[in-house]
Amino acid sequence: MPSNAPTRSSNQPLRLVYYAWLFGAFWANITGGAALTRFARSLGATDAAFGLMAAIPYLCAFVQVPVGYLVERSGRRKQWFLVGGMIDRAMWLVVAAVPWLLPQRLWWQAFLLTYAVAVAGANIDGPCWVSWMGDLLPQRIRGRFSSARSRLGQYMTLLLPLPVGWLLDHAAPMGPFYVRMTASGLLAVAGLVGLIDILMHLPVPDAVQPRPSALPSFSRMMLQPLRDRNFRRFLAFNAMLVFAVGFLAQYIWLYCFDILQLSTLKASLLLIVCPTMVAIFFTAIYGPLFDKMGHKPLIMLGTILIIPGSIGWVFMSSGHLMPAYLLVLVTFAGWPAVEIGRFNVLLSMGETRAGRGSGIAYVAIFSVACAISGALSGCFGSAVVGALGPDWRASLFGINLTYHGLLFIISTALRVFALLFLVRFQESRAFATRDAIQYVAAGMVSNLQLAVVVPFRFLRRIGTTAFKIRPPW
Repeated sequence: MPSNAPTRSSNQPLRLVYYAWLFGAFWANITGGAALTRFARSLGATDAAFGLMAAIPYLCAFVQVPVGYLVERSGRRKQWFLVGGMIDRAMWLVVAAVPWLLPQRLWWQAFLLTYAVAVAGANIDGPCWVSWMGDLLPQRIRGRFSSARSRLGQYMTLLLPLPVGWLLDHAAPMGPFYVRMTASGLLAVAGLVGLIDILMHLPVPDAVQPRPSALPSFSRMMLQPLRDRNFRRFLAFNAMLVFAVGFLAQYIWLYCFDILQLSTLKASLLLIVCPTMVAIFFTAIYGPLFDKMGHKPLIMLGTILIIPGSIGWVFMSSGHLMPAYLLVLVTFAGWPAVEIGRFNVLLSMGETRAGRGSGIAYVAIFSVACAISGALSGCFGSAVVGALGPDWRASLFGINLTYHGLLFIISTALRVFALLFLVRFQESRAFATRDAIQYVAAGMVSNLQLAVVVPFRFLRRIGTTAFKIRPPW
């Protein structure tokens, strides 16, 4: 048996990591969706303030630099992961308690502070987990594992938004107090469930302990990844992509609520449920292809697909969502390829490389570069809204634009620019991008033929490939 093949004894830790994400996905969906936006609005957040809120997760990523050095020095990735994860999840209980413990004049400031601490905790456990998994996961199954784990989270994404939206919509007619109470309760429950995700990692062994004796100085460790030209190309691509989409995180929800006049339930359907159904199907196609074809061709394909997505929102108006929304769904066929590919590239760079213990520096530098870009992106969005004002209107080729529409157009242009950096990224074992397009297209055509000729067989195939719960190893 090859040395990198998973044995029966090595399967149990992988299964724990895999199933733990069910609880992690519950936490991520609640704390990153409509409940958070409604909660912030109920505490007095203005439109421009949401740009600052979008920047906080990126600003907190700077925590990864000192933490990365301390982790390398101590060799205790698992312990740091547990500490950061417990802080992250438990702080959401504090975030939810802000309006019930403090006077109203302090709500918004206290929310930003507690939210920042929670996000900082996530930036402690994040790089530790990536480096840890880089050693734990055999290279031959990384594509299948990451795609299967991603789909597991996507199932939770399908289940949660509709009941969450229903609860928030039913609280809205009763007044701001009930919206605040409902959103607060949802965030508190999310924090408790998220703790289960962290605790399930307790039995998982740390596969390789870095050797502190081989640790370079802080400055040398942090500069080492930047001497890698190929890493710099990958870094530039991701930083530009983060800048292109970072400011949309909160404004896309405001666009649905304020401009399209959608209820929380309908907005969740458009922003979460339908995109997730598309992503689940394509994630099932991409996973095995990553193990077969490499990362770059599929990341390029995914990036090409996500370019036109933002423009679709510009053509929508209240009561007229189709067919522009179909263009938006194309984006969500591409995002799984970008996210899985990026994760797998980081896994490769985050390996300790036979105990040398320098891999986490790549993860930390990557996160910090994306953090700088994301923080600038959130500040950029806030500056645009502040300069134009929430009531700004313009006409472009007969299309009525709000400030949201202008942000969508800017995002599209920046995505094209990001693709230029990816073209020069090199991967020795990768296939050509055109081969990846042919493989994906062949899989789609095959499924469409099955849908026409044998519809029941097609449904069964989707059910057994896209909606697997059991890990495929």
